[in-house]
Amino acid sequence: MVSAAVLELKLNTVSISEGVIQHPTADSPAPRSMFQAGIWRRHQCLGEGGYGSVWLQKRGPACRAVKSMKIGGAYGCKRDTEVPAVRELETMAQFSQAKYRGLFVQVFGWWCDVGGGWLDRGVRLNIAMEYCKLGDLRTYLRRHPPMKESDVLELAHQVVAALGFMHEMSFAHRDLKPANILIKAIPPRSDWHFALCDFGLSRSIQGKSITGYLGTVKYMAPEILEFPFLRERREPDPHAADMWSLGVTLFEALTRRAPFKETRRLTDLLCSEKLIAASSSFPGHRLQKVGASTDAVDFIGQLLKPGPLDRLTAVAAPKHEWLLRRSSSGTSRGEGGKTNDTAAAESSTSAFHAPEDISGASGVWTATPQKKLPEKGFLAILKEE
Repeated sequence: MVSAAVLELKLNTVSISEGVIQHPTADSPAPRSMFQAGIWRRHQCLGEGGYGSVWLQKRGPACRAVKSMKIGGAYGCKRDTEVPAVRELETMAQFSQAKYRGLFVQVFGWWCDVGGGWLDRGVRLNIAMEYCKLGDLRTYLRRHPPMKESDVLELAHQVVAALGFMHEMSFAHRDLKPANILIKAIPPRSDWHFALCDFGLSRSIQGKSITGYLGTVKYMAPEILEFPFLRERREPDPHAADMWSLGVTLFEALTRRAPFKETRRLTDLLCSEKLIAASSSFPGHRLQKVGASTDAVDFIGQLLKPGPLDRLTAVAAPKHEWLLRRSSSGTSRGEGGKTNDTAAAESSTSAFHAPEDISGASGVWTATPQKKLPEKGFLAILKEE
């Protein structure tokens, strides 16, 4: 079943013409839904992938990103696309609550289009969310030199805080990477402010186990790929896999290089003895070459431990000397990890962004008990008033 939190975010929507829609009235007393009322016009495409596209929409000076996913066709529902849709809506609704504000991309509402018009044939789910004009971390790293350690420390602090909330609520992100970390504020005008996005692969975990995974290979933990050098022969922990992905992300931010470049190819991952040997030894010398501190090297090294049980957790990470150094620097932050400098900017709906790419479905986490879609299908629920 779709949760009440998701249903409360449904937006009453009318298609006016090609690329133009209207939310006549807010169908929820929630302020975020009320703020979406009015006529929105589609502008440029911000990104597209196997499971849909992201478009910039404007209503006067206000901007938002709208992720559009095809979840059905003229001849019935497609369950393989319904599941990621449900998953993303549930996760975004959960972490759009006020207590998490500033750490995750905010969702403003959703609606469905059925057939015809500018949305092609079939059924599409549209999710209105934040648009951050500064882009994502992947794009930033491609266009700039490696980040300073103090900036990477701030990145680590904020992402660890976000993962801490997710893991505490028994969620795992499952596709953490620079492209899924948005930049909401940047020096010198403000302190760094990052937010996690793209929850299409996220899921509430009960048993913490995995039966299949086809995420972004470059950021996958070795146990997900079943490397033979691992001693633990058990179902991988998705939370530990998130922490590995964080380690790869921080390593790239400091060096603009992947710690194990062979991970760019799945065939190398599965077949290369050289990779297996290299992955068993953390390449800390690359961090030292760029002047990373001993604490930074140790922190990232503990995230990139081959054995998942040996890695730092989201609970233990804030107690590491490197993150404690950031905490003692006196940076003032408000609710949800926001800096006071960026709190005012967040109140406006005119500074939102969506990632350049959209990750498709990539395997399924097992959950005990595993929720099943009702027989009438997700599309029927979405259309219900």
